[in-house]
Amino acid sequence: MSVDRAAPLSLRLRRSARGAMHRYPHALLVGIILLGACLRFLRLDWQDIWLDEAFSLHMASLPWNATLAALQQDVHPPLFYALLHVWLSVLGDSAYALRLLSVMTSVLALPVLYTLGRALRLERPWSRLLTFLLAVAYFHVRFAQETRSFSLLVLLTLLSMLGFVRWLARRQARTLLLTALVSAALVYTHYYGPLVLLVQSAWLAWHGRSYRAWLWPWTLALTGVGLAFWPWLSIVQQQARTLPSLTHQTPFALATLGDLLYRFSGRSGLLAVLCGLLIGLPRLAARWPGAARALGLTRARPPLPLASLLLLWLTLPVLLPLLFSGLAATFTYRNAIISLPAFWLLVVMGWRQIRAWRVHGVLLALVLTLSLPGLFRYYVEPDKEQWRAAVAWIAQVAQPGDLILFDTGPTRQPFEIAARATLMTLPRETFPNFEGDPAAFVRRYARQYPRIWLIATVYGEARLDWRLGLLAPYYRLQGLMPFTDVMPVLLERRP
Repeated sequence: MSVDRAAPLSLRLRRSARGAMHRYPHALLVGIILLGACLRFLRLDWQDIWLDEAFSLHMASLPWNATLAALQQDVHPPLFYALLHVWLSVLGDSAYALRLLSVMTSVLALPVLYTLGRALRLERPWSRLLTFLLAVAYFHVRFAQETRSFSLLVLLTLLSMLGFVRWLARRQARTLLLTALVSAALVYTHYYGPLVLLVQSAWLAWHGRSYRAWLWPWTLALTGVGLAFWPWLSIVQQQARTLPSLTHQTPFALATLGDLLYRFSGRSGLLAVLCGLLIGLPRLAARWPGAARALGLTRARPPLPLASLLLLWLTLPVLLPLLFSGLAATFTYRNAIISLPAFWLLVVMGWRQIRAWRVHGVLLALVLTLSLPGLFRYYVEPDKEQWRAAVAWIAQVAQPGDLILFDTGPTRQPFEIAARATLMTLPRETFPNFEGDPAAFVRRYARQYPRIWLIATVYGEARLDWRLGLLAPYYRLQGLMPFTDVMPVLLERRP
């Protein structure tokens, strides 16, 4: 009997796997990217089009001049809406087509992340593990299936970081020019984009002695990005007046940071603790190397050369908006997705320090066991506003002469999308929250409509009691049906 056949089955399988990887070095990476694509395409149109997505559709459907005017009342730059406008003109505005742009940019982020890992001197197996972790990450998958700019934001952030790292290694003018062009697109995609440039600039200034020759070209590149953004500053000034009126401010607290770590970790508290420990391993090994070697937990290898860049990437785009969140709505968990790749890069850095390969298998099994249930729940439980269910209930119970009354103007947009299939012809109006005399409008409703459907979302819940109070002298509560983040309230005119 040959030595190979006498070897244990596990050893033979490992040898076969190594041989296959040498013959087809990129086969596993392609499989990981295909897995990520499948997860992002899976049940793409199952979740309802919710309020923000309907707003994206509305903005992308306007003529360009009207879009520019509408953006003055918004808090986002124009690039994503411009791309979506072109996209929908070709594919139409079905839920599948509407979300396909975000899916494609999310899938493209996977090979870019792998390339960034290699540029950061991660070995191929660790770069593949990094790509796999992002491919199955709930937070990335969830926003890949949403018609907003978050997937494009992550892709452009990765491209900007990849260009920056390669420029640090080679100092080529062409690389710096491409990085500046990508960064200009980044700041036109989302207002968190400049935070990426701040991270890069802060790291370069921090290591100024070692990278003194890089400072002047980098300053020139930043100037070019600023000049490219200059025409948009007049719109930014208009948008700045809108920002304080938003209501989803997030307080700066340890609970907020813990909640963000929980979301990054696939809505698993145990995985959040495990990831936090892995992120801390390189710091533990650097501070107490003797104790780490005695425990057999870490390899005798230095951390990645740009580990401090990853720490700045993880922390600055989160902490800076949180510091100003008391003044305006500068931080939301969705915007923090810009730091998600840095989170998984730091997790893999800690994972890489572990010596025993058997522990690696246990860790991978733990990560999958803890993270996949949260991802599975996303595919089977409503995670966004249930507009189709709400519209179906209204269509079943509504009577001729009813009025559909929306709590705010934006609430009407996802309702109209969900109501396409029902051919509902009931009259529709928006509650006059700040225009004219609301009480006068209510008296007109009472004279004209025997029943009113008041449609409120979770974002307008704070003022729902005020609206019901204005309607109470003329209408009584007949029924309500709370759906996920949507509450239709049926009111009947008093005798």
